[in-house]
Amino acid sequence: LCFAGLSLFLWLDLKAWQQDNWPFALATVASGSIGIALLVVIFMEGFRAMVLFAPIIKRRLEEKTRRETRQKVNSEWEAWLKRRDEAHAKGEPFDEPTPSQIEVKNNGQ
Repeated sequence: LCFAGLSLFLWLDLKAWQQDNWPFALATVASGSIGIALLVVIFMEGFRAMVLFAPIIKRRLEEKTRRETRQKVNSEWEAWLKRRDEAHAKGEPFDEPTPSQIEVKNNGQ
């Protein structure tokens, strides 16, 4: 809306200066000032909205990360359980560490 107002201002201002219509030119300058003021207000409101919505966005990103991590851990456990069950079904020994033991070992290094 502000950009449309500024575009209209510039177009009207150009026409006024071309026609040598001083009152009209002054009116377009005043409307241009209003357009610039509106642009500043929109910018400031956008900044304020970012400040207000930042905690909400941060919480959603944390929830998404938590979900993705949970899915990864679950898939690791499902794969480990499947390998364990296959080994037991074949009668083979299964001494592979659990995903949590692997995680503890990797974090300790």
